[in-house]
Amino acid sequence: MTPREPRVVPVYALTQGRTRSAGHDLPWEALVTTTDAGREAHGRLRFEHARIVELCRRPISIAEVAAELAALIGVARVLVSDLYADGVVMV
Repeated sequence: MTPREPRVVPVYALTQGRTRSAGHDLPWEALVTTTDAGREAHGRLRFEHARIVELCRRPISIAEVAAELAALIGVARVLVSDLYADGVVMV
């Protein structure tokens, strides 16, 4: 999905209504990078999670992830923090 395409799913559905991660909440300025496990898991990830793994092939902040996804920063924090908890990205 590109930032110009309309979002089909409401943003709260991306996080299942959560405002906090299941794991450790990362600050919005944290730089994250995809791990080897993340590269291997990319084909099994869906939608925004897969896009985040692509974006994090180079170090990128959570704020930049939010901008690239055209999502609220709180949503990006939850999604990235969940991926961090799963070992898909590292700080």
